[in-house]
Amino acid sequence: MAETGTVVVRSGPGRSRLATLLPPVHVAFVPFKRLTVDLFTWLGRRPDPMPANLVFISGPSKTADIEQTLAVGVHGPVRFIVVLYP
Repeated sequence: MAETGTVVVRSGPGRSRLATLLPPVHVAFVPFKRLTVDLFTWLGRRPDPMPANLVFISGPSKTADIEQTLAVGVHGPVRFIVVLYP
């Protein structure tokens, strides 16, 4: 989604849920034709039927729950890179 820089990753055959959690660096290659403007546009083109798991990624996870100290990449990669191609 161009508006927020969000990538939607869905589960399914050959698509492990761990891919969004385990790697220290997540590189997503996305064709331009899959780019949408915002969440509302994506919802209009959403997969049917919906998969068991959808992950919306807008960057590395961040939390400050423990002793109010910011921790990056606790629930996913520390670096998230998106490459758009024609």
